[in-house]
Amino acid sequence: MTTKKYVLDTSAFLGGIDPNILIGIELFTVPDVIKEIKTRHVREKVDLAIKLGRLKLLEPREDDIKIISRACEETGDLKSLSTVDKLVLALTLRLKNEGENPVLLTDDYSMQNVATALKIEYKAIQEKGIKKFLKWTIYCPGCNKKFPPDTKLTTCDECNTELKRFSSE
Repeated sequence: MTTKKYVLDTSAFLGGIDPNILIGIELFTVPDVIKEIKTRHVREKVDLAIKLGRLKLLEPREDDIKIISRACEETGDLKSLSTVDKLVLALTLRLKNEGENPVLLTDDYSMQNVATALKIEYKAIQEKGIKKFLKWTIYCPGCNKKFPPDTKLTTCDECNTELKRFSSE
């Protein structure tokens, strides 16, 4: 019987997941997630889980980070995800590429969207989770100019209006 493997985003810890009471499940996260946890009682639980070996800190591989970055660009979620979010996704992909069947625990809709695009299983903690995969298009609400989802611009190069995004399902 294979042990279930979960990769936890910061939202999983803040949403109430206590890694010390999840028995028979392997738990993973990236070190940068720990740095994001500022709530004292949550941080104490997480630190204890690390000490006891219940929560393993791993880094993703560079190849997996590149795949995640491309997927974020393709889905249009690049600007919605932090560096830490992308590292968590890349760690989940690493485990999947190593033959595991990891489950990503996150309430972040953009992370769920990228996970869906890469056929990575996820579970929401406190939110309902996304209902379907979305591909985003970036546009200017001022002049209606469209931009590719991987644009680095934050304002329109024609009218200087802040760019927005919409689903182009």
